Amino acid sequence: MIQRFEWPNQAAMEQEMRQLGCYPITYHYAPNSYFAPHTHGVDKIVGVVAGCFLLRLQGQRVELGPMQGVRVPALVRHDAEVVGEETVISVDALAVAGDFLG
Repeated sequence: MIQRFEWPNQAAMEQEMRQLGCYPITYHYAPNSYFAPHTHGVDKIVGVVAGCFLLRLQGQRVELGPMQGVRVPALVRHDAEVVGEETVISVDALAVAGDFLG
């Protein structure tokens, strides 16, 4: 099951990420950016501040708009791409160690 998140603003997004044991970092991805299928050794939350980001995760397409996010479990293969002409501002938060949600 894919775990999704929604927040009222970026401050709330980052606060929840920290409460879940993650370290948030903000990135800017230009239009047409694509990240080929890959995995991470720890859980991750991808949150979108601006723009539209599409992930393919666990056989599903997950489209994220502003103030939406998704959990990417450790070792789950996924890819991601910017949708449209707007730069995506993303807050990626990797778990400090292993699986933050059990």
